[in-house]
Amino acid sequence: MFSKNVLFILLILSLMSGAHAESCDFLPRAMQPEWTFEAPAIEGFYVGVGLAEAEDLSANEQMERAKQSALSDLSSNIRVSVRSSLSLDIKQKTLSGDEEVEKNVRQLTETITEISLKDVEIDSTWLDRKRCIVWVRVKVSRDIVDEMGRRELNAAKLSQLDFHYEQARNKKSSAEERDMALKQAYVLLDEIDFKVLNGNQSKRYYQRLLDGLGSSLSIKMNAIQEAEKLRQQAESLLLKASSTSDADQRKKYTVDAIAKLKEIIATNPIGERDDVTAGEAALFKIAEVEKARNNGCEAQLQYEIVRDRSRSEDWINKSMQMLDTVSCTRKDHKTRAWRKAFDGIQTSFLCANDLHDEVDDWDKPCENVASFLQSYGALSATKINMNSREVVKLAYQLDSNANAAKENLGGKGRVLVFIAKGKIKHRDNPKNPMGQDHQFTGKIYSFLLDNGDVEFRDTYTGTGGWNPVSEEMTMEVMGLNVAKRWKSRYFEHIKNN
Repeated sequence: MFSKNVLFILLILSLMSGAHAESCDFLPRAMQPEWTFEAPAIEGFYVGVGLAEAEDLSANEQMERAKQSALSDLSSNIRVSVRSSLSLDIKQKTLSGDEEVEKNVRQLTETITEISLKDVEIDSTWLDRKRCIVWVRVKVSRDIVDEMGRRELNAAKLSQLDFHYEQARNKKSSAEERDMALKQAYVLLDEIDFKVLNGNQSKRYYQRLLDGLGSSLSIKMNAIQEAEKLRQQAESLLLKASSTSDADQRKKYTVDAIAKLKEIIATNPIGERDDVTAGEAALFKIAEVEKARNNGCEAQLQYEIVRDRSRSEDWINKSMQMLDTVSCTRKDHKTRAWRKAFDGIQTSFLCANDLHDEVDDWDKPCENVASFLQSYGALSATKINMNSREVVKLAYQLDSNANAAKENLGGKGRVLVFIAKGKIKHRDNPKNPMGQDHQFTGKIYSFLLDNGDVEFRDTYTGTGGWNPVSEEMTMEVMGLNVAKRWKSRYFEHIKNN
């Protein structure tokens, strides 16, 4: 708010807009004020003093130049004070580096200074008639600047919180990077005074956002920490293996170390997530161990699994480079084919039979194939919550609709389904001490599902051999034959694909 004297001065200037500064009488005569030769302090205000010589300027132009000079001086005073205050606050609480701190302080200082100048008042003027120099003093309330500083500082911190929150949400970043970003967001949350921002958001709103994200990240971080623990245990076992002269003990340590590394792969499957590559690192370590044991074929397999399954370009490129350092003989190809298809992959099994329209479990084919695949590195998955009747129904649906399993088994990894539907025939056999022989006749359904999609199927009608023991033994033998056929047929599928 302009004072009455200033308004009077401006009125005179408006009447003298054409007057030249060289007349030096366009302001009332007055004693030289102290603020022109001493520090122009006013309690509760930032102050700036400026002056302008006449040169070839009109009175109005000279006054305007003096005012701009005073505003420049005021801006400088505000910058020094605000910058000092911000530097102390930000350096004490920020997680950023010195260069980032300096940048933030500089930007905030300029913003606060620029906005504060909108509330500047012309406090006083004086005309040095002898030298024809105009002096102008301007001021702005410290309370206004301080309030502006608090608002802009908290707004900047809120912007930084939003930035860290988005970093924490970015699934393309590593879990460690996301976790660090979340921690930085939490630090800022405790520093921000939401009351001075006058916005719709609140601390509770952001607390819920961060807590929700933190819940999912903590699961990943726990998995990473567990993987690191297992990695260290594996390294310790390998160190023991290298330092013992007992061949059997060395082999045991090595096998136990590989088992630890496979535990890492079980909880961090290759290619399952973009932001977790603990499985890739474990496979590379297994490959390193196998090369040291002169097992180049096994090492080659580990690199190929990373190359074919990983989502990380870095790990894919590394595996391709390492493949040039190992080789595999022809006789090992069959073993490699099975290991490449199942090594490190969680695999579930669903088996049932439907005999005379009575449904029951049928364990034999599942047990046989599970044991076979686990010998090639397949990992046992969590049991799928489906009873025998539901499994039978699913198999019949899959027989006519390849998408029937997507709803229930989508995202469940690999699932093998074996179903026998038919009846048990009987015949009297005098030569059989049990009195009767038994024979299965009917249809066999087998499906290999990959996240609900049918990867391989083999359905056929057949009749088993006569069994002299019991119906149960008949289905046991049938289960072994079904498992044998599946291994043969699926191996052909692997070779062809």
